[in-house]
Amino acid sequence: MAKTEKTAEITKKTSPSNQNNIPSLDNLFYKTGRYKRSAEYKDLLHFIRRFPYYSPYNAHLLYMQKPGCYYVAMASTWEKEF
Repeated sequence: MAKTEKTAEITKKTSPSNQNNIPSLDNLFYKTGRYKRSAEYKDLLHFIRRFPYYSPYNAHLLYMQKPGCYYVAMASTWEKEF
């Protein structure tokens, strides 16, 4: 089956409501690709690398709250050590 025939077959199976979302998805993928090449994204990755014992998601939350921090700890650690 030729590539154009496969595309036509997929298009027939796609409901009209899903076809309306395709430009939005294309835009999302485009913006994601641009962000991954930006300096801001590289800064985020360097920040996350500072905290190897935290999950990337939690490190990202730290970055959003306090991007200049260098030391983080659980509340219990702060109580014991400081």
